[in-house]
Amino acid sequence: MTLQKLIFIISFFTLVSVFNTVQAEQNSIIYQTSKLSEHAYVITRNWDDVGKFRNNIGVVVGDDGITLVNVMFEGELEALLAEIKKISNKPIQYVFNSNWDFHNTEANMALKKQGATIVAHKNIQYFANTSTQLLFDEKLTLDIGTDKIIAYRSHGHSMGHINIFFEKANIMFMSDSYRDQWMTTPGPFGYQGHIKGLRSALKLADLKTKFIPGNTSSSVYVKQNQILKEIELRKTFVSRVKILHEQNMSVADMSIDSEINELFKVNYERYPEYGKDLSHNVRAALYGIKLANKKNNNELLVKYTGQYNLPNNQIIDVFLEDGNLFAKSEGAFYYLLTMNSPDTFEFGWSSPMRTITFVKNDSSKISGLTFNLAEGDDRYGQETALKYLREIPLIKRVDK
Repeated sequence: MTLQKLIFIISFFTLVSVFNTVQAEQNSIIYQTSKLSEHAYVITRNWDDVGKFRNNIGVVVGDDGITLVNVMFEGELEALLAEIKKISNKPIQYVFNSNWDFHNTEANMALKKQGATIVAHKNIQYFANTSTQLLFDEKLTLDIGTDKIIAYRSHGHSMGHINIFFEKANIMFMSDSYRDQWMTTPGPFGYQGHIKGLRSALKLADLKTKFIPGNTSSSVYVKQNQILKEIELRKTFVSRVKILHEQNMSVADMSIDSEINELFKVNYERYPEYGKDLSHNVRAALYGIKLANKKNNNELLVKYTGQYNLPNNQIIDVFLEDGNLFAKSEGAFYYLLTMNSPDTFEFGWSSPMRTITFVKNDSSKISGLTFNLAEGDDRYGQETALKYLREIPLIKRVDK
């Protein structure tokens, strides 16, 4: 097991431990199966006895096999497959990873060995230790006989996040682009990108569509009105942050603003736990505001593009796409870079702020870059990459 995987699992179960009734042993795993249509089911992994902390797994029975949406941890795969056999004895034919989180991908290799085809967005390969086979860019359509699957990039949560729609069953797996307990991480394209993903789900849906929330949700599914409400909550929140920002209010002060706290308290059931510190949500909103307001200038940004050598012989590619500057390294990370000041770019939309600084040589040409990361910054499952990057004084640019 890699250090990266170990840290993530420890962090995940530390969060779960706030509930007294977490079941740690495999034979104590609590599943709840909900039938949503003739051939579509949701298996909910319960982490407590009151149904407050749950993960939803999609199970759709096709003509020749079963399609899964997310798979949880490899150590729980045997128990999950036993639960699936209560629905059907058909083999696992396809597995869709909604994003690169370990609890959605860790069982990939084991299922691949059993004959399943692993399906994901192409950007998932920039996260370490994922095993996939069928990758796509913006959209994938797949016919499994009993249903037609439409998977597409959601632009929320992470670079590789997708929503998965089963047309005949009329169910939309939102994964981490929607959770009903808390305002989820907006992702590299800010709240505007996340709202774009929510609206794209509504375009494929109707009043009868069942929207399946992702991790740490209390509902098996919600209806269209809940997605519309979430869009309005996000717009209201960002609008309030923008007003306070224009008044030169600090992130700490914005986090205790009465209007913001009331918004979260009334609408999100996890407020008693997560509402103690809203700085991360505020920082994410500020990131999205800055991203929306920035003026794209390819002539200004092109000087930063190129390849940069890591000491472990991996390459960081810095490139322009649609007026935005990106940095990616296979098996490690994929970031959108937003300019804070000349030569310094923010990435990661998280708290504390993460930045990259491009370094110039005596001829005022870009010769390298450095990652500026706070000590102990290890959020969002890329801990090993971040720790490694923090320790490199200068990452040199490859001479053109």
